[in-house]
Amino acid sequence: MVSVARVIAACLVALMPEVAAAQCNRGSPNIIEVVTWSAEKSAPGGTSVTTTVRNKTSKPIEMIDATIWFDDVLGGSLGGIPIDRDLRLDPGKEATETNKMIGFDRLVTLAPKNITTRGCTKAVLYQDGTKETFE
Repeated sequence: MVSVARVIAACLVALMPEVAAAQCNRGSPNIIEVVTWSAEKSAPGGTSVTTTVRNKTSKPIEMIDATIWFDDVLGGSLGGIPIDRDLRLDPGKEATETNKMIGFDRLVTLAPKNITTRGCTKAVLYQDGTKETFE
């Protein structure tokens, strides 16, 4: 079950894509990668977005502050979806999440080949207690 706070945070991120995407560019693309994604209309008036990410590091992740960003091929931001902060993920392993979003209609209407994704990590806590933050 998705928490109300997560839905509100994701909606706020989606409503400010240019600001959010610029902030994301200061994070690290080297912690997680987007493996697959899909989107479909969901009632009432939202979009159900399923994403699969992979841990690109050599350490198990205990907690993460990261966002998956979607852009059209011309560079226009389609918005970002926060990853579950309590994601626990071993090196090289994948995790899949589904989020109900508002304001992500273009993920359904555009051809997938015209959409790019990137994972941006602002901070990560590894199981060994090591913490990294990225500007």
